[in-house]
Amino acid sequence: MLRLFSALAACALLATPAVAQQTGGVQPHYLGGASGQFANRAPLPAFPAGGPGCALSDTQVATATTTAFGAGSQVVQQRSSTASVPPGCHPLVGIGIGAGVALALGQNSVAAQNIDVTAAQGSLANVRFGRSIGQAVGRSSTVVQHVGVH
Repeated sequence: MLRLFSALAACALLATPAVAQQTGGVQPHYLGGASGQFANRAPLPAFPAGGPGCALSDTQVATATTTAFGAGSQVVQQRSSTASVPPGCHPLVGIGIGAGVALALGQNSVAAQNIDVTAAQGSLANVRFGRSIGQAVGRSSTVVQHVGVH
């Protein structure tokens, strides 16, 4: 029984830093002496704007696969993703990823795709990545793609 309790306690301690990292971190509280002044200072500048409790990063991902198989078929698909940051919080890192595959396989077929990703503006870093692959295989087939990552 003691081993089980020890294992559960160890798991809880290991999970704490990961949870703290996703919610803005933790500040150590020192007692007494010259180091006691750290306990009363304002949040560190590395915290996201809004202080502890705000997410350190915001990641938005939108993907789509559009395929027009039949002769004369038309397929239009739209995907979008917007930032999900609570009011008053600004993440340190904003990540936006958009990716799509469009295939027009049938004769006279059209595969159209629009992917729009709006990620939060990070205080320290911003990562934006968009990629699309389109292939018109059928005779007189067309692929139209737009991937926007802001």
